[in-house]
Amino acid sequence: MHILTMLVAATLAQGASQPPDSGVLPTGFFIKNEGQWPSDARYLARYPGLDVWVTDDGLRLDAYREIDVSDESDPVYRANPTKAKTYQRERVVVFKTLQGARTPSFQLEEPTKHRISYALIEQDKDNRPSVRNLNGVATGHQLRMADVYPGVDMVLYSDKGRPRYDFEVKPGADPSQIALKLDGGNSTALVGDRLVVRTEYGNIEHRELKTYQEDARGSSPVNARFALRGDMLKFELGAYDRTKTLVIDPVIVSTVVGGSGFDEALCVDHGHAGEGDFNLGIKVANFGGRTPSPDFPVGVGQSNARSEGDGFIATHYLGLGYFDVHIFQTVYDDRVTAIAGATNSPNVAWVNVASPTPFAYLVQAPYYGSVTLLEQLDAPGGVYMWDIDVRTPSPNLLSSVGMVQGPVTGPSGGAEPLNSPFGGWDGFVHMFSATVKLQLYVGGSETDGLTAVDVDFLDNIFAPEPERTIGFAGYTESPDLSFARNSSYAGGGDAIVGMALYDWAIVNTHYVGGSGYETASGASWFGLESFTFPIVNLAIVGHTRSQNFPLSTPVQSTPPTPGERTGFYAVHRVVQETIANDMLLQRTRSGYFGGVNSATTLTDCEYINNTALAVVGHTIGTDMTTTQNAFQASPSGNSSGLVALLDVGQGEVMLSSFWGGSAYDAFNAMSPMRSTYPIPGQGFWNATTTFYAVGATTSADFPIVNSDQYYEASGDATLAAFDLRTAQKVRLAKNTLTGVDQTTGTVFLTLPNYVEDTTVQLMSTSSRVQVPTSVVVRKGQRTAAFPVATLDVLSSQTAQIVAHALDATVSTEVTVGAPPLIGRLVFNGASGANVPTQATLQFREHLRPEVLIEKVVALDANGNFATEAPSGRVFDVSVKESVYLRRTLSLDSRTDPLDNVQFGMIPGDCNGDNSVNLFDFLVLRQAFGSAPGSPNWNDRADLNRDGSVNLVDFVMLRSNYGRSGDL
Repeated sequence: MHILTMLVAATLAQGASQPPDSGVLPTGFFIKNEGQWPSDARYLARYPGLDVWVTDDGLRLDAYREIDVSDESDPVYRANPTKAKTYQRERVVVFKTLQGARTPSFQLEEPTKHRISYALIEQDKDNRPSVRNLNGVATGHQLRMADVYPGVDMVLYSDKGRPRYDFEVKPGADPSQIALKLDGGNSTALVGDRLVVRTEYGNIEHRELKTYQEDARGSSPVNARFALRGDMLKFELGAYDRTKTLVIDPVIVSTVVGGSGFDEALCVDHGHAGEGDFNLGIKVANFGGRTPSPDFPVGVGQSNARSEGDGFIATHYLGLGYFDVHIFQTVYDDRVTAIAGATNSPNVAWVNVASPTPFAYLVQAPYYGSVTLLEQLDAPGGVYMWDIDVRTPSPNLLSSVGMVQGPVTGPSGGAEPLNSPFGGWDGFVHMFSATVKLQLYVGGSETDGLTAVDVDFLDNIFAPEPERTIGFAGYTESPDLSFARNSSYAGGGDAIVGMALYDWAIVNTHYVGGSGYETASGASWFGLESFTFPIVNLAIVGHTRSQNFPLSTPVQSTPPTPGERTGFYAVHRVVQETIANDMLLQRTRSGYFGGVNSATTLTDCEYINNTALAVVGHTIGTDMTTTQNAFQASPSGNSSGLVALLDVGQGEVMLSSFWGGSAYDAFNAMSPMRSTYPIPGQGFWNATTTFYAVGATTSADFPIVNSDQYYEASGDATLAAFDLRTAQKVRLAKNTLTGVDQTTGTVFLTLPNYVEDTTVQLMSTSSRVQVPTSVVVRKGQRTAAFPVATLDVLSSQTAQIVAHALDATVSTEVTVGAPPLIGRLVFNGASGANVPTQATLQFREHLRPEVLIEKVVALDANGNFATEAPSGRVFDVSVKESVYLRRTLSLDSRTDPLDNVQFGMIPGDCNGDNSVNLFDFLVLRQAFGSAPGSPNWNDRADLNRDGSVNLVDFVMLRSNYGRSGDL
């Protein structure tokens, strides 16, 4: 018989049986091969991103990374492609072969309580399948390969979730025997004191060589270094005591191995200030995500990041792992974090659930790590929770959205659904605390899903109770969407936006999209109550493949290339219908945002103030337009995170920036750090200048600020904090000035700063363009005007007006043009083809000999030319062309017409002394009768430029004899 397939069946602990673990083996344990693997493998140790196979002659490192192979046709993926990805593994194998070693004896040390059981599918002699159980395979924390060389043991173990190995050289043994042949990488090299094995998935580095001896008095270090001879790794040692055991311990740091799965942050929220609390000191960001890594770094009961500073406040790798669920969350009052998601873990500690089933779905509200509410929702076909929000006086009143297949049931009871499922997958809105307050299906006859939710601040505006208006977004393939208002299905799969009121149970939904495919990933309310009118906007973002996405005075109107996708945004204002006293959503602005060929997706959005919408996402293209104040002006990898700030009120891009390293990067969610201030006569305004963004990266060079963790293996979650308090641009009333002119410039800040006035430093790169040294943007404002004046110029020139504020520098270009000078050179005795093709004009201050500027002008067949005159002054202009006397005109560019200036050109100056005299006659007589090619030819004697010196030239000289040119 021979083995066809091996299936991991169960993990057993001594004395107690545990449930099946779906094939997940204990991390970092060494498992003996008792027939479940090919015979050349003696032991296996598994780490996130790495399988370590131990053979008789060394190690085989089977490293892998996770790649996105999501099926875009899957309804769950289409509803939320950012948060419903599927990954598969790509592998690379590196061999560390012990050269010249002998077959060792294996000793499993530090045994664990874990025993692994396998079901082996075999074939008998008649080729019939049979199953043989292999039970109780031993595991250990450490594996000793004894006597790989005479007197030398190789010891394998785990350290902080990473594979390690030591060579123990017994007294009197020879360490020079040890040699490791390295195969499987693209290259191997010594870089300084580091040994680097480069692979297509990253590097395996030996960054440190710890060599030491121990006795009763402690540990004594031994000098040592790596030696690379071809592809052979050896160790060069300094002096040591050969009567004692020597330990050679290479420290491995790797972007391939090292104990990490692919980690991804999918949500983030900051701590909100409480009701009436204008506390400015909140610096907490709570985030969640997914990871296969067992050693994800976490605090006590929560994950948070505290950070200070300007610009990039903080960026972090969040690497390794903890959660086994998809997590999407919000924070209330800086204390409570509400979490929604999906899990297939059968041992989740549910509240009020007697016997949860695998693939249950949860909503929970932990209070500093203590779970106060944890609820399971079930539906025959499944439930996905994609987003959650809580901003109510009762922190346990949660609003969540997702998608379901079939009617939803839950243990808490309470309100019956307002309607029934429509068929297939439907969007689902769920609001609950101790009991269910609201259950609502949104959809039609085809596939539908809701992916984003935000709760509005509508105190005393529309709703009888504050904060009971739910805004949501998602996607649909249904032409008969429930509650659809003022819009129709455009085909191909549309994004949807809608709202529901808990108290009134009013719902309306709208299609958003063109004839291609759209889905919405993020939603954000902005509510501003003034003394005269309310402003309530609901913005959504996502991605589209439509060439005809609806545009309403857009920030960006360029559609994607057919077959590609790009980001979109749509802003809706809440309006009150007077007849039915209903509230409707009315689209006020929508458009594309991203590149034409960039496969851009906007994943989340948040209002920063009443017109500024911050968005994050990712792109694989290079053609997204970045602004002058971009944090990163160009992409650097195969996918880059993006950060943008759109002024949806003015229809402008205030900030557009890439962000990432040389591999894969994406932002999945964002949250502003809010602080509110009362503005007299305008209610409460949001003075946000900072937001957090979270996502994932496989870039070992992800740009890091203030981090206490470095990149780990297969991919890390990331957290970044961005400060938006930057100068955004300088605008001039007119960018082209003429001569001595004046205009007005305006400097724009990305966001208004309501705390204090902001000083913007100004300068000009030209001495002829004058601006003040600074201008002040007053608190509560975003712009400030300043004067721009120009001095006289000799010819047109450009200058940059540079503004610097809040660690950002931007500029705009101004062109100062000289007045046009249009004229004609009238050549006496020459016309048509005989007229020169160019002439040189010299400009001087009036009655001054010094030449200010000299310009060569082109002439047409009639001697016409066009150039520029010096501005704002009286000047002299002279022309001296070949055999013609110099002519000079005095002009005033402030008062004289300069569009019909004529110079009468007088011929006869054969020797170039600016007069017609005897010397010119002698030159002409010497060349008389000649033509080009003649021995006595002189083109300066050819006064009419007809190609010969003859009687006509003599008559012209005689008629001007005795005349001199102007000075």
